[in-house]
Amino acid sequence: MIKKINKILLVSLMSLMLIPININAASASASVTGIIMTDSSGTLKISANAPGGFFQGTITNNNPGVASAEKTGKILIDTGEDTTKNPSFSTNVTPNSTGKASFSINIKGEDYQGNPFELVTTVYTEVKKRSTDTGGGNGNNGGSNNNGGGTKPGTSNPGTTKPDKELTEEEKKAKEEAEKKAQLEAEQKIPLVEGIKISSRSPKMEGVALETLGTEEGTFSYSYELPKNIDRVGLELIPSKEGVELTYEKEIDFAADETSKTITANAKSGEISQDYEIVLTSTIPVVNKTEIDGKKLTVLDDDTLDGNMKNIGFERQEYEIEGGMGYFFVNGDIKLQLLVDENNNGSWHLLDEANKPSEEVILLESGTNYALVLNAPEAMQKETLNTEKYSEKTVDFESRYTEVSTTLVMNNKYKAWTAEDGEVFYGIMNGKEKRLHYKTKNDDGLIFEKAFVGFDHTNGTSKTVAIVSTATLGIAVIAGVVYTIMLKKKK
Repeated sequence: MIKKINKILLVSLMSLMLIPININAASASASVTGIIMTDSSGTLKISANAPGGFFQGTITNNNPGVASAEKTGKILIDTGEDTTKNPSFSTNVTPNSTGKASFSINIKGEDYQGNPFELVTTVYTEVKKRSTDTGGGNGNNGGSNNNGGGTKPGTSNPGTTKPDKELTEEEKKAKEEAEKKAQLEAEQKIPLVEGIKISSRSPKMEGVALETLGTEEGTFSYSYELPKNIDRVGLELIPSKEGVELTYEKEIDFAADETSKTITANAKSGEISQDYEIVLTSTIPVVNKTEIDGKKLTVLDDDTLDGNMKNIGFERQEYEIEGGMGYFFVNGDIKLQLLVDENNNGSWHLLDEANKPSEEVILLESGTNYALVLNAPEAMQKETLNTEKYSEKTVDFESRYTEVSTTLVMNNKYKAWTAEDGEVFYGIMNGKEKRLHYKTKNDDGLIFEKAFVGFDHTNGTSKTVAIVSTATLGIAVIAGVVYTIMLKKKK
């Protein structure tokens, strides 16, 4: 019985011995050949203690003019979940010129059991020219490097590197200091800042990220041109790793006549300290002031508005005014300006032949189409359409103008006649002719058409109303009929 129990215990212990146990945490290390001669090559290696695992990341060649690795950029090394293997990577390093070079490694990975590891490091190498015998040496003295007999037998050429074991303590210290200095110089070029995020703090596009500038190795000066009407911005420097201490101005304000700001920032990590220069430039909008009925107004000049108007066929055109330049939007014979008062209330106006503001209009847009709503002639305003009076309506501009400025308040009131499934308004549509138009709506947005309208009129005991759109008119003519609605006159 005791033998049987012992046998069971022995089998159990042997089974446990066969189960892999991960005693050491997953980890990785990197190395490169320390000194590479110009007539040979070296090796860059990344080794991981992660059975059955993988790692991925990037290798950056910091000094390709001195030495270049055959494989750089993104890498992915996988063992295929084979727990008898550890992921490893190696690549040849070719010398290009004498000097010092470094390679930055940034990888993450896991072993088969899911234990994570990370390696962020920089490895260094030095490319040297191999010393050669220049002849004349005494073979009996161990092959001296003899320059025509001018040196003693057995002495070496000046510049020959001594083995570390032959260095004096002072020479060892000097070598260590030189290597440390070279390492710091290489690390100094690797940005501690990954990106520079620039956001609007102005009423125009408030809170919107305008741009995120990516940084480059060895470059510490960056610039960005702000859109028009952005006079306050927020800066956010994004560190490239944890533990970076950042010092910089986070809120930047431009004065009314200021076109450029230079911001200095500092990033520090250990012994590495980097100063960044960020130049922000601002375009001063065209200041074009005008006056209507004694009310002082300013022409709104804005990049976003320029783009919106271009979508519906209007081009920006500048012209000379007293004391500078003015501008308007033009499409064929139509010239428009968006005018704002001191409280940022905005309204569209047609310009006359002398480029002076005349009638106020409401600009309606649908895709690439537009219509301008004007006030109907006084006599026409008294008419009714199917008993509907000429009355005030409201248009919802949605986010059309908040993109230009969050404080801009556009006039959205106009007058029209309510009609079946839409409205009849007086105005201009894709041309200069002022007439009645029909506005309706479908799933794609607003639809504008010329309207042929018969206003209410008394005819015995009935009233006749005719509303014929362009499309309906064509059908009516072909059919030889006139579309009418007969309404019984109320007694």
